[in-house]
Amino acid sequence: MQITAAAMHGILLLATALTLTSVTTVAAAEDHQGVRGSQIPERIHPIKRIYGKENAHVRDAIHQIETESTQYFRTGTRADPSFEVDYANHPFRKRKNRELVTEDESAFEPMRITFVTDSLDSLRNEFNGAKIDFIKGEVLFRMAKFWSETLNVVPVGTLKIQPGELFNGMYCGHPDFTRVPVEHISTGLENTDVVLYVSASSNPQFCGATTLAVAIACNFDDFDRPTAGAINFCLDQIKLDSDGTAHESVIQDNVDVAIHEAAHVFGMSSNSYRYFWDPETGNTRTSRPFRQTTVECVGGATQTVTLPGEDTLQFLTAENGQRFATIVTPKVRAVARNQFDCQDLEGGQLENQPTGSTSCYGDHWDERLYYPESLSGVISPNEVFLSPLSKYPNFIFEKLDIHLLLNFMLQALYLNSMFSFLLQRLPCLKTPDGIQQTIPRAEFHPGDTEPDVILRANHALT
Repeated sequence: MQITAAAMHGILLLATALTLTSVTTVAAAEDHQGVRGSQIPERIHPIKRIYGKENAHVRDAIHQIETESTQYFRTGTRADPSFEVDYANHPFRKRKNRELVTEDESAFEPMRITFVTDSLDSLRNEFNGAKIDFIKGEVLFRMAKFWSETLNVVPVGTLKIQPGELFNGMYCGHPDFTRVPVEHISTGLENTDVVLYVSASSNPQFCGATTLAVAIACNFDDFDRPTAGAINFCLDQIKLDSDGTAHESVIQDNVDVAIHEAAHVFGMSSNSYRYFWDPETGNTRTSRPFRQTTVECVGGATQTVTLPGEDTLQFLTAENGQRFATIVTPKVRAVARNQFDCQDLEGGQLENQPTGSTSCYGDHWDERLYYPESLSGVISPNEVFLSPLSKYPNFIFEKLDIHLLLNFMLQALYLNSMFSFLLQRLPCLKTPDGIQQTIPRAEFHPGDTEPDVILRANHALT
Protein backbone atom coordinates (compact mmCIF):
# COMPACT_ATOMS: atom_id res chain seq x y z
CA MET A 1 0.00 0.00 0.00
CA GLN A 2 1.34 3.42 -0.99
CA ILE A 3 0.42 6.27 1.34
CA THR A 4 1.30 9.92 0.96
CA ALA A 5 1.77 12.03 4.07
CA ALA A 6 -1.26 14.11 3.13
CA ALA A 7 -3.44 11.01 2.98
CA MET A 8 -2.03 9.41 6.13
CA HIS A 9 -4.46 11.03 8.54
CA GLY A 10 -7.41 9.58 6.66
CA ILE A 11 -6.24 6.12 7.70
CA LEU A 12 -7.69 6.71 11.14
CA LEU A 13 -11.16 6.86 9.64
CA LEU A 14 -11.00 3.51 7.90
CA ALA A 15 -12.35 0.48 9.70
CA THR A 16 -12.43 -2.52 7.41
CA ALA A 17 -10.41 -5.68 7.55
CA LEU A 18 -8.82 -4.87 4.21
CA THR A 19 -7.53 -1.49 5.33
CA LEU A 20 -7.12 -0.28 8.89
CA THR A 21 -8.97 -0.18 12.16
CA SER A 22 -9.60 3.23 13.66
CA VAL A 23 -7.23 4.07 16.50
CA THR A 24 -8.66 6.52 19.00
CA THR A 25 -5.85 7.95 21.08
CA VAL A 26 -7.84 10.76 22.67
CA ALA A 27 -9.99 8.34 24.61
CA ALA A 28 -6.91 6.38 25.63
CA ALA A 29 -5.28 9.52 26.97
CA GLU A 30 -8.37 10.32 29.03
CA ASP A 31 -8.35 6.84 30.52
CA HIS A 32 -4.88 7.29 32.02
CA GLN A 33 -3.59 9.75 34.58
CA GLY A 34 -0.32 11.63 34.24
CA VAL A 35 1.75 13.49 31.68
CA ARG A 36 4.56 12.48 29.43
CA GLY A 37 7.34 11.05 31.54
CA SER A 38 5.06 9.80 34.33
CA GLN A 39 5.15 6.21 35.52
CA ILE A 40 2.79 4.27 33.25
CA PRO A 41 3.06 0.47 33.38
CA GLU A 42 2.62 0.02 29.64
CA ARG A 43 5.44 2.37 28.80
CA ILE A 44 8.95 1.18 27.99
CA HIS A 45 11.34 4.09 27.78
CA PRO A 46 12.93 4.60 24.34
CA ILE A 47 16.43 4.68 25.83
CA LYS A 48 16.03 1.04 26.80
CA ARG A 49 14.66 0.15 23.39
CA ILE A 50 17.36 1.83 21.41
CA TYR A 51 20.71 1.68 23.13
CA GLY A 52 22.90 -0.75 24.97
CA LYS A 53 25.33 -3.55 24.27
CA GLU A 54 22.46 -5.93 23.66
CA ASN A 55 21.67 -3.99 20.47
CA ALA A 56 25.21 -3.39 19.19
CA HIS A 57 24.97 -6.21 16.69
CA VAL A 58 22.00 -4.47 15.04
CA ARG A 59 24.00 -1.32 14.40
CA ASP A 60 26.88 -3.46 13.11
CA ALA A 61 24.54 -5.16 10.63
CA ILE A 62 23.34 -1.79 9.33
CA HIS A 63 26.92 -0.54 9.17
CA GLN A 64 27.86 -3.50 6.97
CA ILE A 65 25.01 -2.70 4.57
CA GLU A 66 25.98 0.98 4.48
CA THR A 67 29.59 0.25 3.64
CA GLU A 68 29.61 -2.96 1.56
CA SER A 69 26.27 -3.75 -0.10
CA THR A 70 26.47 -1.58 -3.24
CA GLN A 71 29.04 0.13 -5.42
CA TYR A 72 27.69 3.49 -4.26
CA PHE A 73 28.24 2.66 -0.60
CA ARG A 74 31.71 1.22 -1.25
CA THR A 75 33.09 3.92 -3.51
CA GLY A 76 30.73 6.90 -3.62
CA THR A 77 30.35 6.40 -7.37
CA ARG A 78 27.17 5.35 -9.13
CA ALA A 79 26.26 2.31 -11.17
CA ASP A 80 24.63 4.75 -13.61
CA PRO A 81 26.72 7.95 -13.57
CA SER A 82 24.43 9.62 -16.11
CA PHE A 83 21.34 9.36 -13.90
CA GLU A 84 19.64 12.61 -12.90
CA VAL A 85 16.58 13.12 -10.75
CA ASP A 86 13.71 14.98 -12.41
CA TYR A 87 14.34 18.50 -11.09
CA ALA A 88 13.04 21.53 -12.95
CA ASN A 89 15.00 24.19 -11.11
CA HIS A 90 17.84 22.87 -8.99
CA PRO A 91 20.51 25.38 -7.78
CA PHE A 92 23.31 22.82 -7.88
CA ARG A 93 22.44 21.81 -11.42
CA LYS A 94 22.63 25.47 -12.40
CA ARG A 95 26.13 25.62 -10.92
CA LYS A 96 27.04 22.45 -12.78
CA ASN A 97 25.88 24.08 -16.01
CA ARG A 98 27.62 27.34 -15.06
CA GLU A 99 24.38 29.26 -14.88
CA LEU A 100 23.77 32.21 -12.55
CA VAL A 101 22.57 31.00 -9.15
CA THR A 102 20.45 33.30 -6.96
CA GLU A 103 18.81 32.69 -3.61
CA ASP A 104 15.37 31.84 -4.93
CA GLU A 105 13.12 30.88 -2.03
CA SER A 106 10.40 29.82 -4.46
CA ALA A 107 12.55 26.91 -5.64
CA PHE A 108 11.99 25.15 -2.31
CA GLU A 109 8.76 23.63 -1.07
CA PRO A 110 7.76 21.43 1.91
CA MET A 111 9.19 17.94 1.52
CA ARG A 112 6.61 15.41 0.35
CA ILE A 113 6.98 11.97 1.95
CA THR A 114 5.32 8.86 0.56
CA PHE A 115 5.12 5.64 2.59
CA VAL A 116 4.97 2.24 0.94
CA THR A 117 3.67 -0.28 3.47
CA ASP A 118 3.19 -3.43 1.37
CA SER A 119 5.79 -5.37 3.35
CA LEU A 120 4.31 -4.25 6.66
CA ASP A 121 0.76 -5.07 5.56
CA SER A 122 1.77 -8.54 4.39
CA LEU A 123 2.53 -9.52 8.00
CA ARG A 124 -0.88 -8.56 9.38
CA ASN A 125 -2.65 -11.17 11.51
CA GLU A 126 -5.10 -11.23 14.40
CA PHE A 127 -2.32 -10.70 16.93
CA ASN A 128 -0.39 -7.78 15.41
CA GLY A 129 -3.11 -5.92 13.51
CA ALA A 130 -3.50 -3.23 16.16
CA LYS A 131 0.25 -2.59 16.18
CA ILE A 132 0.34 -2.22 12.40
CA ASP A 133 -2.60 0.18 12.60
CA PHE A 134 -0.75 2.09 15.32
CA ILE A 135 2.36 2.45 13.14
CA LYS A 136 0.41 3.56 10.08
CA GLY A 137 -2.23 5.69 11.75
CA GLU A 138 -0.21 7.36 14.49
CA VAL A 139 3.55 7.02 14.17
CA LEU A 140 4.03 7.49 10.43
CA PHE A 141 1.45 10.25 10.19
CA ARG A 142 3.00 12.32 12.98
CA MET A 143 6.54 11.66 11.80
CA ALA A 144 5.70 12.75 8.24
CA LYS A 145 3.94 15.87 9.50
CA PHE A 146 7.00 16.81 11.55
CA TRP A 147 9.51 16.47 8.72
CA SER A 148 7.28 18.02 6.07
CA GLU A 149 6.84 21.08 8.30
CA THR A 150 10.56 21.16 9.08
CA LEU A 151 12.29 20.56 5.76
CA ASN A 152 11.89 22.23 2.38
CA VAL A 153 13.38 20.72 -0.76
CA VAL A 154 13.59 21.41 -4.45
CA PRO A 155 10.52 19.43 -5.54
CA VAL A 156 10.93 16.35 -7.73
CA GLY A 157 8.82 15.89 -10.85
CA THR A 158 8.59 12.10 -11.20
CA LEU A 159 10.77 10.20 -8.73
CA LYS A 160 12.29 7.06 -10.24
CA ILE A 161 14.19 4.49 -8.18
CA GLN A 162 17.61 3.44 -9.47
CA PRO A 163 18.10 -0.35 -9.24
CA GLY A 164 21.90 -0.02 -9.17
CA GLU A 165 21.68 1.44 -5.65
CA LEU A 166 19.36 -1.29 -4.32
CA PHE A 167 20.51 -4.44 -2.54
CA ASN A 168 20.84 -7.06 -5.31
CA GLY A 169 19.11 -4.54 -7.56
CA MET A 170 15.76 -5.21 -5.89
CA TYR A 171 15.60 -4.49 -2.17
CA CYS A 172 15.71 -1.24 -0.23
CA GLY A 173 18.53 -1.95 2.21
CA HIS A 174 18.07 -5.70 2.73
CA PRO A 175 15.85 -8.59 1.54
CA ASP A 176 14.18 -8.64 4.96
CA PHE A 177 12.89 -5.11 4.42
CA THR A 178 11.00 -4.25 1.20
CA ARG A 179 11.33 -5.39 -2.40
CA VAL A 180 10.90 -2.23 -4.46
CA PRO A 181 7.95 -2.48 -6.87
CA VAL A 182 9.06 -2.68 -10.50
CA GLU A 183 6.85 0.27 -11.40
CA HIS A 184 8.82 2.51 -9.02
CA ILE A 185 11.84 1.80 -11.21
CA SER A 186 10.19 1.96 -14.62
CA THR A 187 7.41 4.50 -14.15
CA GLY A 188 8.28 6.28 -10.90
CA LEU A 189 6.25 8.01 -8.20
CA GLU A 190 4.39 11.29 -8.51
CA ASN A 191 4.07 13.99 -5.82
CA THR A 192 7.01 12.46 -3.94
CA ASP A 193 10.35 13.92 -2.86
CA VAL A 194 11.33 10.94 -0.70
CA VAL A 195 9.76 7.49 -0.40
CA LEU A 196 10.06 5.40 2.76
CA TYR A 197 9.49 1.66 2.49
CA VAL A 198 8.05 0.42 5.77
CA SER A 199 8.53 -3.14 7.01
CA ALA A 200 8.36 -5.17 10.21
CA SER A 201 10.85 -8.00 9.91
CA SER A 202 11.54 -9.71 13.23
CA ASN A 203 14.94 -10.99 12.09
CA PRO A 204 17.18 -10.75 15.20
CA GLN A 205 19.87 -9.30 12.95
CA PHE A 206 17.78 -6.11 12.92
CA CYS A 207 15.59 -6.50 16.01
CA GLY A 208 17.73 -6.78 19.12
CA ALA A 209 16.52 -7.34 22.64
CA THR A 210 15.25 -3.78 22.95
CA THR A 211 15.39 -2.40 19.38
CA LEU A 212 12.31 -0.48 18.32
CA ALA A 213 13.31 0.35 14.74
CA VAL A 214 16.17 0.55 12.26
CA ALA A 215 16.46 2.61 9.10
CA ILE A 216 18.72 3.07 6.09
CA ALA A 217 18.74 5.08 2.87
CA CYS A 218 18.74 3.14 -0.39
CA ASN A 219 18.48 5.64 -3.26
CA PHE A 220 19.97 9.06 -3.90
CA ASP A 221 19.73 11.91 -6.34
CA ASP A 222 22.65 13.15 -8.43
CA PHE A 223 23.70 15.40 -5.51
CA ASP A 224 23.63 12.55 -2.96
CA ARG A 225 20.33 13.56 -1.40
CA PRO A 226 18.51 10.44 -0.20
CA THR A 227 15.34 9.94 -2.21
CA ALA A 228 14.37 6.55 -0.75
CA GLY A 229 14.90 4.67 2.47
CA ALA A 230 13.74 1.71 4.51
CA ILE A 231 12.43 1.83 8.05
CA ASN A 232 11.84 -1.49 9.83
CA PHE A 233 9.77 -1.62 13.03
CA CYS A 234 10.18 -4.37 15.61
CA LEU A 235 6.58 -5.14 16.50
CA ASP A 236 7.46 -7.01 19.70
CA GLN A 237 8.71 -3.74 21.20
CA ILE A 238 5.48 -1.83 20.59
CA LYS A 239 3.36 -1.96 23.75
CA LEU A 240 -0.33 -1.11 23.40
CA ASP A 241 -3.24 -1.31 25.82
CA SER A 242 -5.62 -4.25 25.56
CA ASP A 243 -8.00 -2.22 23.38
CA GLY A 244 -5.25 -1.46 20.86
CA THR A 245 -4.73 2.14 21.93
CA ALA A 246 -1.86 3.78 23.79
CA HIS A 247 -1.29 6.58 26.25
CA GLU A 248 -0.17 9.82 24.62
CA SER A 249 3.27 9.49 26.23
CA VAL A 250 3.75 6.06 24.65
CA ILE A 251 2.64 7.41 21.29
CA GLN A 252 5.10 10.28 21.55
CA ASP A 253 7.95 7.96 22.54
CA ASN A 254 7.40 5.95 19.37
CA VAL A 255 7.01 9.08 17.25
CA ASP A 256 10.26 10.52 18.64
CA VAL A 257 12.10 7.35 17.67
CA ALA A 258 10.55 7.42 14.18
CA ILE A 259 11.58 11.08 13.75
CA HIS A 260 15.09 10.16 14.83
CA GLU A 261 15.15 7.21 12.44
CA ALA A 262 14.01 9.36 9.53
CA ALA A 263 16.87 11.74 10.34
CA HIS A 264 19.26 8.84 9.87
CA VAL A 265 17.74 8.29 6.45
CA PHE A 266 18.22 12.02 5.85
CA GLY A 267 21.91 12.25 6.86
CA MET A 268 22.86 11.87 10.54
CA SER A 269 25.08 8.80 10.40
CA SER A 270 28.75 8.02 10.62
CA ASN A 271 28.52 6.55 7.13
CA SER A 272 26.79 9.66 5.75
CA TYR A 273 29.21 12.44 6.61
CA ARG A 274 31.45 11.57 3.66
CA TYR A 275 28.59 12.43 1.29
CA PHE A 276 28.24 16.04 2.49
CA TRP A 277 28.57 18.77 -0.11
CA ASP A 278 29.74 22.36 0.18
CA PRO A 279 26.64 24.53 -0.39
CA GLU A 280 28.78 27.49 -1.39
CA THR A 281 30.61 25.75 -4.22
CA GLY A 282 28.20 22.94 -5.08
CA ASN A 283 31.05 20.42 -4.78
CA THR A 284 31.55 17.34 -2.64
CA ARG A 285 33.60 17.72 0.53
CA THR A 286 35.10 14.23 0.26
CA SER A 287 36.79 13.16 -2.97
CA ARG A 288 35.45 10.26 -5.07
CA PRO A 289 36.07 7.39 -5.39
CA PHE A 290 36.47 6.97 -1.66
CA ARG A 291 39.85 6.01 -0.22
CA GLN A 292 40.34 4.13 3.01
CA THR A 293 42.58 5.29 5.81
CA THR A 294 43.88 3.54 8.92
CA VAL A 295 43.04 5.66 11.94
CA GLU A 296 42.69 5.50 15.72
CA CYS A 297 38.96 5.62 16.48
CA VAL A 298 37.30 7.34 19.42
CA GLY A 299 37.27 4.11 21.43
CA GLY A 300 41.03 3.67 21.03
CA ALA A 301 40.90 0.84 18.50
CA THR A 302 42.58 1.12 15.11
CA GLN A 303 40.37 0.66 12.05
CA THR A 304 40.73 1.04 8.31
CA VAL A 305 37.77 3.18 7.27
CA THR A 306 36.57 5.72 4.72
CA LEU A 307 36.90 9.07 6.46
CA PRO A 308 35.04 12.24 5.47
CA GLY A 309 37.19 15.14 4.28
CA GLU A 310 38.96 17.16 6.95
CA ASP A 311 36.66 20.11 6.27
CA THR A 312 33.79 17.88 7.46
CA LEU A 313 35.16 15.84 10.38
CA GLN A 314 38.26 15.94 12.58
CA PHE A 315 39.57 13.83 15.45
CA LEU A 316 40.59 15.68 18.60
CA THR A 317 41.72 14.79 22.12
CA ALA A 318 40.23 16.24 25.29
CA GLU A 319 42.31 17.33 28.27
CA ASN A 320 41.51 14.05 30.01
CA GLY A 321 42.95 12.10 27.09
CA GLN A 322 39.58 11.07 25.63
CA ARG A 323 39.66 10.98 21.84
CA PHE A 324 36.56 12.28 20.08
CA ALA A 325 35.37 13.33 16.64
CA THR A 326 33.73 16.62 15.80
CA ILE A 327 31.84 17.97 12.79
CA VAL A 328 33.68 21.10 11.63
CA THR A 329 31.56 22.41 8.77
CA PRO A 330 31.29 26.21 9.05
CA LYS A 331 27.80 26.54 10.47
CA VAL A 332 28.01 23.54 12.77
CA ARG A 333 31.07 25.27 14.20
CA ALA A 334 29.26 28.62 14.40
CA VAL A 335 26.22 27.16 16.17
CA ALA A 336 28.32 25.20 18.66
CA ARG A 337 30.38 28.30 19.45
CA ASN A 338 27.34 30.51 19.86
CA GLN A 339 25.46 27.94 21.93
CA PHE A 340 28.26 27.77 24.48
CA ASP A 341 29.57 31.32 23.91
CA CYS A 342 32.98 29.78 23.29
CA GLN A 343 34.78 30.79 20.12
CA ASP A 344 37.57 28.23 20.59
CA LEU A 345 35.31 25.25 19.90
CA GLU A 346 36.26 23.41 16.73
CA GLY A 347 32.71 22.28 15.97
CA GLY A 348 29.89 20.00 17.13
CA GLN A 349 31.16 17.06 19.14
CA LEU A 350 29.93 13.56 18.28
CA GLU A 351 29.35 10.77 20.79
CA ASN A 352 32.52 9.06 22.00
CA GLN A 353 30.75 5.77 22.78
CA PRO A 354 29.41 4.66 19.38
CA THR A 355 26.45 2.30 19.37
CA GLY A 356 28.12 -0.41 17.29
CA SER A 357 31.58 -1.89 17.60
CA THR A 358 32.28 -1.15 13.93
CA SER A 359 31.50 2.57 14.23
CA CYS A 360 34.71 4.57 14.40
CA TYR A 361 33.42 8.02 15.29
CA GLY A 362 29.75 8.00 16.24
CA ASP A 363 26.35 8.53 14.67
CA HIS A 364 24.89 11.13 17.07
CA TRP A 365 25.72 14.33 18.88
CA ASP A 366 27.33 13.81 22.27
CA GLU A 367 24.50 13.38 24.79
CA ARG A 368 26.43 15.03 27.65
CA LEU A 369 26.52 18.25 25.70
CA TYR A 370 23.38 18.19 23.58
CA TYR A 371 20.73 16.22 25.48
CA PRO A 372 17.78 16.35 24.68
CA GLU A 373 18.62 17.28 21.09
CA SER A 374 16.64 14.92 18.85
CA LEU A 375 19.80 13.62 17.21
CA SER A 376 21.87 13.05 20.34
CA GLY A 377 22.50 9.51 21.52
CA VAL A 378 19.68 9.56 24.07
CA ILE A 379 16.01 10.41 23.62
CA SER A 380 14.49 12.39 26.48
CA PRO A 381 11.36 11.08 28.25
CA ASN A 382 10.08 14.65 28.55
CA GLU A 383 10.80 16.80 25.50
CA VAL A 384 12.91 16.33 22.38
CA PHE A 385 14.05 19.25 20.25
CA LEU A 386 15.54 19.49 16.78
CA SER A 387 17.95 22.29 17.63
CA PRO A 388 19.77 24.73 15.34
CA LEU A 389 22.75 22.35 15.48
CA SER A 390 20.82 19.81 13.41
CA LYS A 391 18.20 22.04 11.85
CA TYR A 392 19.55 25.04 10.00
CA PRO A 393 21.15 25.14 6.55
CA ASN A 394 24.80 24.16 6.27
CA PHE A 395 24.75 22.40 9.63
CA ILE A 396 24.72 18.64 9.94
CA PHE A 397 22.04 18.35 7.27
CA GLU A 398 24.44 19.93 4.85
CA LYS A 399 24.13 17.75 1.84
CA LEU A 400 20.73 17.19 0.64
CA ASP A 401 19.53 20.10 -1.27
CA ILE A 402 17.29 20.74 1.68
CA HIS A 403 16.28 24.16 2.85
CA LEU A 404 15.19 24.00 6.46
CA LEU A 405 12.27 26.20 7.43
CA LEU A 406 14.04 28.90 9.36
CA ASN A 407 11.10 30.01 11.45
CA PHE A 408 10.14 26.53 12.69
CA MET A 409 10.75 25.15 16.17
CA LEU A 410 13.02 27.88 17.46
CA GLN A 411 13.01 26.44 20.96
CA ALA A 412 16.01 26.74 23.21
CA LEU A 413 18.31 23.74 23.30
CA TYR A 414 17.98 22.35 26.80
CA LEU A 415 21.53 21.05 27.08
CA ASN A 416 21.48 18.79 30.08
CA SER A 417 21.17 21.84 32.38
CA MET A 418 24.27 23.92 33.18
CA PHE A 419 26.62 20.95 33.48
CA SER A 420 27.18 20.49 29.77
CA PHE A 421 27.44 24.25 29.33
CA LEU A 422 30.34 24.32 31.79
CA LEU A 423 31.96 21.27 30.18
CA GLN A 424 32.20 23.10 26.88
CA ARG A 425 33.03 26.48 28.41
CA LEU A 426 36.11 25.29 30.31
CA PRO A 427 38.57 25.78 27.41
CA CYS A 428 37.26 29.33 26.93
CA LEU A 429 37.11 30.68 30.45
CA LYS A 430 40.79 31.61 30.67
CA THR A 431 43.79 32.23 28.44
CA PRO A 432 46.98 30.17 28.91
CA ASP A 433 48.13 32.96 31.24
CA GLY A 434 45.06 32.54 33.41
CA ILE A 435 43.41 35.76 32.25
CA GLN A 436 39.68 35.87 31.54
CA GLN A 437 39.11 36.22 27.81
CA THR A 438 36.24 37.60 25.77
CA ILE A 439 35.96 36.74 22.06
CA PRO A 440 33.37 38.10 19.60
CA ARG A 441 30.62 35.66 18.75
CA ALA A 442 30.65 33.75 15.48
CA GLU A 443 28.71 35.30 12.64
CA PHE A 444 25.53 33.27 12.49
CA HIS A 445 21.97 34.20 13.30
CA PRO A 446 18.75 32.14 13.27
CA GLY A 447 17.36 34.37 10.54
CA ASP A 448 20.11 33.45 8.07
CA THR A 449 18.79 31.92 4.88
CA GLU A 450 20.75 29.66 2.56
CA PRO A 451 18.41 27.67 0.33
CA ASP A 452 21.28 25.82 -1.36
CA VAL A 453 21.68 23.53 1.61
CA ILE A 454 21.96 19.85 1.04
CA LEU A 455 21.29 16.90 3.25
CA ARG A 456 22.09 13.23 2.94
CA ALA A 457 21.43 10.14 4.96
CA ASN A 458 21.48 6.54 6.08
CA HIS A 459 21.55 4.54 9.29
CA ALA A 460 19.63 2.72 11.93
CA LEU A 461 19.01 3.56 15.52
CA THR A 462 19.75 0.59 17.77
